[in-house]
Amino acid sequence: MKQINPKVSKQFVLVMVMTVILAMGRALLLSGMAYPIWFIPLSIIAYLIFTFYILVLLEKYEEFIRTKTFTKYVGYFLGFLYLVTLVYRLNAKKFQPWNIFRNNLFQFELLLMLALPIILALFLHKNRKVRERLRSWSTKHLVPDVYLLLTTLFSLSPLAISYWKDSHYESLIENGSYTEFFSQTPIFAAIHFVAMYCFLRYLYKCFNEFKSNRTNVHSMLFISLALATISHIGYQASMAGGTGSYFTRHLFPGAIVFQIACLFFLNVIISLVINRQILSVALIACLNVTLITANFLKFRYRSEPLTPNDFKWIGNIGLIFSFISVRVVLVTLLFLVILIFIYRRLRTRYFLGAIVQSFWKRLAGVSVIVSLIVGMGWAIRNEKDHKIVGWIPILSKVNNWRNVDWKGYAFVARYRTLSFLWLQQLSKTSMEEPQDYSDKTMKAIVKKYTELAEEINAERAGQLTDQTVIYVLSESFADPRRVPGVTISQNVIPNIEYIMSQTTSGLMKSDHYGGGTANVEFQVYSGLPFYNYNSSISSVYLDVAPNMKKFPSISDLYDESDRVAIHPYYDTSYNRNTIYKQLGIDRFYTLNSSQYPITVADTDYQGNFVSDRKTYDLILDQVRSTDNKFVSAITMQNHVQWNSSEPATITATGQGFTAEENENLNSYVRLLSFTDQATRDFLDQLKTLDKKVTVVFYGDHLPGLYPESAFVTDPSAQYKTDYFVWSNFETEDYHYDLVNSSDMNALMLEMTNNKVSPYYALLTEVLHRIEWVRLSAMQQ
Repeated sequence: MKQINPKVSKQFVLVMVMTVILAMGRALLLSGMAYPIWFIPLSIIAYLIFTFYILVLLEKYEEFIRTKTFTKYVGYFLGFLYLVTLVYRLNAKKFQPWNIFRNNLFQFELLLMLALPIILALFLHKNRKVRERLRSWSTKHLVPDVYLLLTTLFSLSPLAISYWKDSHYESLIENGSYTEFFSQTPIFAAIHFVAMYCFLRYLYKCFNEFKSNRTNVHSMLFISLALATISHIGYQASMAGGTGSYFTRHLFPGAIVFQIACLFFLNVIISLVINRQILSVALIACLNVTLITANFLKFRYRSEPLTPNDFKWIGNIGLIFSFISVRVVLVTLLFLVILIFIYRRLRTRYFLGAIVQSFWKRLAGVSVIVSLIVGMGWAIRNEKDHKIVGWIPILSKVNNWRNVDWKGYAFVARYRTLSFLWLQQLSKTSMEEPQDYSDKTMKAIVKKYTELAEEINAERAGQLTDQTVIYVLSESFADPRRVPGVTISQNVIPNIEYIMSQTTSGLMKSDHYGGGTANVEFQVYSGLPFYNYNSSISSVYLDVAPNMKKFPSISDLYDESDRVAIHPYYDTSYNRNTIYKQLGIDRFYTLNSSQYPITVADTDYQGNFVSDRKTYDLILDQVRSTDNKFVSAITMQNHVQWNSSEPATITATGQGFTAEENENLNSYVRLLSFTDQATRDFLDQLKTLDKKVTVVFYGDHLPGLYPESAFVTDPSAQYKTDYFVWSNFETEDYHYDLVNSSDMNALMLEMTNNKVSPYYALLTEVLHRIEWVRLSAMQQ
């Protein structure tokens, strides 16, 4: 058994303690807290030891320092830290990767710490006696260990110090308490120091195996780590949007390590399953490039990250390709061709043979990693008050530092990484169980709203089924004039604006920007607000509705034979072919329906999709009969991608918009003008019908063409769309300025003076309460 050299262990402990004390001192200075007097002597002693340690190393390796090899190694060290800094600051506003001084390429804070030993080395350079004593001492007591030096320098780099400080941000800065910082940080920092040291030693071994072209676990781990690091940069870059810092952080503490670790685990699993190195690399590269590209495109068009539920769209290739340009498809195909060419060239030259010979060892490796991932998911699933247990390395820091789930998926993906968002979505339940949830509580609620329904119905005379109700979800409809910095040559929705002034209308709150159509549709029909669901839920239609025993909907008030849905696109979109069957809507008219197909000609298109006028004509075909119906219609005309050169007289520009963004804006406002005219003509034709008709018209979300900079002065503007409730008979005007999409049914029943069930009595109370809160806030 190999004995431990006492000289090595003493040196290691001394350097580690020195590094921890210096790191704690720098963290205190960064925090802005008063520096404890009793800690000053410790810091001075630690810095003197650090100075002597560096001074001895400079003297011992004087000749080596003068070589090009040393300069190359220093370049590698600075380059690595700069790369980490770049990835960390991708969320920074107006970030410029090429500004090396602003981004601290030369690690000036670390250079400042090294200034004293360097100055002393230069000063003592000509003093032969001092130099001989230093060499004599180093020969007797110093054990050269480049990994120990690197660990110290990494641990004292500005980014590492910032991480240590932020790990105790809440206790140190917000609460002004030193207790936790001085009791926990030494252990925390020491563990990180030892882990970093072991990691660097093993990484060098793996690198040598890789460089020697040996096929084994060590080279596989090095390749997996390298690919994970590169992929992490790609994922972060695909979401870079200049959103700025959050509590001084561009990424949450531990986020970089967490995502690289997750990608590393995935790469190792793929490598162990395939057991061939070059083929594994090809598949890992292909998978990551595909996901990074998809994430980039989704962020570009919808300002949302890629989520696990998006994979359910794979069966609808036509819809996916409608979102992306031909250029993207061609670039993707070119990449695949290049990848295949490279693979064929490398597979017979490098890393030949199996990575692991034993099947059981491969199985054991995969099992261990899967267990780790399942364990992390279990911790996320069992969190309390948005916090998990604090002892889980890295994950606890990423999850517990700040609760930002309420800020949406884009924020979580950017600041906690996409890997964390995926883990969260795959682990959490749909809805948290409220306190006092029981059969007794539910019966009391039923009784309360049964009585309230009786009170409301005493003042109402009508039944909803005595009229035809049409719900029109107007894709991406939102007045662009509300977006700060947007200028339009003329009002493109004068008719709808006039209609809104004559009937119940206002603004509707959308839960998403640039997307989330199905979630808005779900809320409108069901009355169940999206904010009650777990933050990990991205699509109710895909995540929740398929598992619901009862899906409440305003359409339930009509017989199944009188329910109709129209969507001039594919019925598989957002799982609607299944959802509508849950709602008892069998007559679902779509482009690809075998039973109820929509037939269209070239003249029925406006831009890239079926026109709103054609959709309105399809609705009119359904409501001209004598029977009263419930009609659900979802338009497609104003869906991304936007393409309209007419009317050429209508133009629009946005302050600070790119040429492409202005081009999209021009097309969008022109398409809105067609929606405006078609909507007026549609309502005019409904006026001629000898039956009562009510139309609930609403936009689902803003188009995703606006840059984030457009909403800096008014962030709420990106979540407000337009709505109106119109009838071809006389009704009261209930002008609610701002409603949630889940309030629409209660609002429509109130305006048309129709009776309510206990459920709609509850929704009516919610509508009135929210309006009361809003008015009270305005008066204060």
